[in-house]
Parts: sequence; C-alpha cells; structure tokens
Amino acid sequence: MYLVKLVWYKKQDNREDDILLVYSWPNFKELLQLRRPIEDKNNQKWHVRSCVIDDKEICKIFGDRWYYETLHGFNTVSEFCLWLEEKAYVDKSSC
Repeated sequence: MYLVKLVWYKKQDNREDDILLVYSWPNFKELLQLRRPIEDKNNQKWHVRSCVIDDKEICKIFGDRWYYETLHGFNTVSEFCLWLEEKAYVDKSSC
C-alpha cells in the first residue's frame, strides 16, 4: 500500500469551502482535491478532482475505478477518508 498525506488548504474568501488536498508521500506530489463546488449551494456533497494530467499514478494508488467510485461525491469528509483508507495508508497529521 502507498502512503498519502492530507493537508487542508484554507481559503481566504468565504465564497467556497476549504479544500482537502491529497499528496503522495514522500515525494509530496498533489494527486487529488476534495472540494464542494460553489455553483451548487443546495448540493452539499464533497467532490474529488484529479490534480495530474495523466491518471496512471492515481490509478496505481487508488485503483483503476477510482473515478467511478468517487463520481457521485461524498456526504462528509470522514466518508471520503474512509474510502481513502481502503486504498492507501493515510497520514492525517496535517489535518
């Protein structure tokens, strides 16, 4: 299993929520972002966004079906973390 590190990016404005960043470790490459879109204020689901052009590294860590498993979003950050922990070792020390 691979190790990933979670880091909260604190937004400076109140228009949207903070973003949870998922980095591969130890090379500290940003892989995924967990965020709530500002466009849909009625939908409070958290959605996953890839941060790399080529998904090979993401597929290697989270599996080939990571996109479909995350497509409909997560109700809570904790729910996302549970999904992550099924795929990789998760360092939450920065959260």
